[in-house]
Amino acid sequence: MEAILEKVRSAVFRGDLLVSASGAEKISHEKIKISDLVNSLASAEMISEYPDHERGECVLAMHFNGDGEALHAVWGIPKEKDAPAVLVVADRLSPP
Repeated sequence: MEAILEKVRSAVFRGDLLVSASGAEKISHEKIKISDLVNSLASAEMISEYPDHERGECVLAMHFNGDGEALHAVWGIPKEKDAPAVLVVADRLSPP
């Protein structure tokens, strides 16, 4: 079932990663480190997949940073492509 998350992992591990402008703003505001999301991607858990999104496949994933803090991230793959992985947005599940 985690086909989209696997595509995201493959692209990120190849270094094929983009961060959306709105995602970068939110991540900065939340003081989330992109490296925490990338480093925890191998063990991230899929929450839901959106294979038919108009811009391309997306997945909502649960990550845990090095301190064990839960983070939600939406990752996407552009329509009809296998890369790049796009970090659309990320959010903390609890206050810092």
